[in-house]
Amino acid sequence: MLKKTSVVATLLLIFAMLLGACSSEEAASGDKLKIAVVVKAVTSDYWKLVGAGVDDAMAADPSIEAEFLGPNEETDIEGQIRIIEAQISAKVDALAVAPSQADQLQPTLQKAVDAGIPVVLIDTNIDTFDAKSAFVGTDNRLGGTMAGEFIAGKLNSGDEVAIIRGAAGDPVHNLREEGAVEALEAAGLVVVATQPADSDRAKGQSVAENLLTANPNLKGIYATNDEMALGALNAAKAAGKTLVIVGFDASPDALDSIEAGELTGSVAQFPGKIGELGTLTAAAVARGEAVESFVNTGVDVVSIDNITTYKPDANPVVAEEPLKIAVVVKAVTSDYWKLVGAGVDDAMAVDPTIEATFLGPNEETDIEGQIRIIEAQISAKVDALAVAPSQADQLQPTLQKAVDAGIPVVLIDTNIDTFDAKSAFVGTDNRLGGTMAGEFMAGKLQPGDEVAIIRGAAGDPVHNLREEGAVEALEAAGLVVVATQPADSDRAKGQTVAENLLTANPNLKGIYATNDEMALGALNAAKAAGKTLIIVGFDASPDALDSIEAGELTGSVAQFPGKIGELGTLTAAAVARGETVESFVNTGVDVVSIDNIADFK
Repeated sequence: MLKKTSVVATLLLIFAMLLGACSSEEAASGDKLKIAVVVKAVTSDYWKLVGAGVDDAMAADPSIEAEFLGPNEETDIEGQIRIIEAQISAKVDALAVAPSQADQLQPTLQKAVDAGIPVVLIDTNIDTFDAKSAFVGTDNRLGGTMAGEFIAGKLNSGDEVAIIRGAAGDPVHNLREEGAVEALEAAGLVVVATQPADSDRAKGQSVAENLLTANPNLKGIYATNDEMALGALNAAKAAGKTLVIVGFDASPDALDSIEAGELTGSVAQFPGKIGELGTLTAAAVARGEAVESFVNTGVDVVSIDNITTYKPDANPVVAEEPLKIAVVVKAVTSDYWKLVGAGVDDAMAVDPTIEATFLGPNEETDIEGQIRIIEAQISAKVDALAVAPSQADQLQPTLQKAVDAGIPVVLIDTNIDTFDAKSAFVGTDNRLGGTMAGEFMAGKLQPGDEVAIIRGAAGDPVHNLREEGAVEALEAAGLVVVATQPADSDRAKGQTVAENLLTANPNLKGIYATNDEMALGALNAAKAAGKTLIIVGFDASPDALDSIEAGELTGSVAQFPGKIGELGTLTAAAVARGETVESFVNTGVDVVSIDNIADFK
């Protein structure tokens, strides 16, 4: 019965026969083909569009008399079975069925076939049901893949997402979920939860509320139909959060929401075509005609970029003028600050309304250069400043000038406790990081062993904290800190300082440097002196991670500079919009060593 011909050829064949002898005979007798189209539910927008497609089929082929049937809820499997049983008893000419549950529906569908009633599956296939005449519908796995790839394009590797899906076991929602999970995980996103909401808006909202509570860092939600996606959108609004939310079906309500700039996207699967071609295919099978085994009705992702294709009268929300955010750091030359800059780029990818500029002098000791850059941004009237200040006492008057000019200031990486006019601080708990470094070193040495500290520019508050935390931990463990010297966060200076320390302290067992550049310089000095020391840095820069992996540098404190750049930029933008933000956005610390290097590389 099944033959690989094109669906277009099949439909042309149908219309040709209608115009020929078959048409005249049926017109004369007045008999029409009785087609029962039984779907999962008749209440949602999606299934109503399928029903409209059934009407289109009858308009295209007047010899068809189709009845559109289904329970009120997709979870009412018994209700769907009763409807199909009634159609078998009524001896319809063919059935077009969107089955809710394969295992429970298949015996009833087989009963229809055994009674001489052909069955065409629509929307939802049952792979194991070999007695079907055809499947008409979407490649749901491909649609899920496209949704996952679309979401991944809006987020960053490592971001957390959740999935809200239709009834457990429903094969369509299984496929939509599988395709999305594969694409999301391939992009490095973390799927923290998958929960069912039975394709219902209210349930989708309730599930999303619980997900947002349990996962405060959630960045996106994918729902395997639009009703659940719109429920998730309501939950996000109520929580005051902006998430990437993507549904599936491109229902009228979803299209309206996309047009309004709320729902991020939806996978269009042309339900009208499923209803129309499903009905026409069932009629063709009832006439004994050959049809395609799979009539693919197509998929596409709808977003604000192509909404007018799906709503020709749409008037999409016009994007606001981009927010001008100046991110001014201590220097733009080292690996650490380059990672901060990469985080700024990530922020712009997450929020396209942000236009951020990454700025700074070439050397961390160039305080005047940093002040000049900030002054220029004040003159340019940027919307907000995100600043990693080199020296609190010298920078504070310039930062206050920005605030007085109506430009909010968010401090990143380096806090100034006395600067009460700041809107927030985004960065590392540097004292805790120093403490963790000191404790890590103490675990590698013995009480009474001599250690030295090489630190960043004198007076720099970040390096002050990193030094204080380490000294307290080292001394608490009985180690002797024989010297503390600055090397201005520079590798060459760090090497020179370390050479002098090794000469002056021949029993030195360890060096802690308050950044990786100085730690790597100290490592070079130790190698040249033929000595093996415990050397720990701070930043977990790419070079430091390579050195740890090679078994040279003992460790480094990771402080996630990319997150500092990203969250600092996003926080500055939120403040510029007048939104409430946390006073301290903690981006975390961890000690990297040979034991956990795989987690960081």
